[in-house]
Formats: sequence, C-alpha cells, structure tokens
Amino acid sequence: MLYELVPDKNIGINALRSIYTFNYLPKLNKNQIGRVAFLMRTSFNMLSTNYLKENDENEETNIINKNDKKKKEDNKQQQPTQQAPRDRKQHLNDYYEKNKEKIKEQVKNNEKEKTYKIRLLREINNGSINISTVRKSTLEKYNIKFDEKSNKYISE
Repeated sequence: MLYELVPDKNIGINALRSIYTFNYLPKLNKNQIGRVAFLMRTSFNMLSTNYLKENDENEETNIINKNDKKKKEDNKQQQPTQQAPRDRKQHLNDYYEKNKEKIKEQVKNNEKEKTYKIRLLREINNGSINISTVRKSTLEKYNIKFDEKSNKYISE
C-alpha cells in the first residue's frame, strides 16, 4: 500500500516511527510517550534522539534537547557563584593532610593480627581447618585453646 503512495522510495519502519514521533511526540505527556515507546518496541531515548528531527525553520522539536538547553541556561546564570570542581586525588590529599593523626589511630586500631585470629578461630570451629595442621607457634601467639564447656576453640 505504501509503495503505491510513494513509488520511488521504500518506506521502512524507521521512517514511519520518525514521521509519527515528529508529528505527535511534542503533543504527548511523559506517560503517553512511554506508552508509545513501548508499543513501538523502542525506548523514550531512542524516540527522542533518533526519530525526532528539526523543523525547516530550525525550531527544535526534540523534547530532551529543549529541556537540556533550559537547564544549561539556568546553570550558566548560577555558575559564577559556584566554585570550580576539584579533582578527587587533590581532595583526598587535602583530607589526608588535615586528618593525619586520626588516620594513623584508625590504622593502629585495625590490626591485621586481630582479624586473622578471628578468622582462624572461625575456620577451626567450623571444621574448614584441622587443628593439627595449625602450627604450635600460631596457637601460642593467638593463645588459642579448647574450651570444654562450649566444646569450641577460643582465644583468651
């Protein structure tokens, strides 16, 4: 049928989508646009970026670009009052310089030996590690002993 209307051109699904979105998308609200996108088996972004075209008078019909232009104009008016963003590395260096002592205290409190001892006890009690495979020096270092009351290995 369509080839009878326009004999020299092949009209595909993309052309139909483009025509429909060009004519009707600016008139619809967001929920209706979502429904149209679903029925066309595409997404809102694809409709607005690929299928909406500019008018002959260069008036933009792309909904997203219109909103982006408004936001950019608003941001340009507010921009001089804001500070320029700093990069992450510089921010972390400044934070470290201000809080050196605090960070050193946190490192001291987070002892690797303490976490290793907790993990070792958990694995021995769960049966992941056999107690006979653990060195005597390690057991003495962490003071690991068998508690007959709880029937588990504990550290004192």
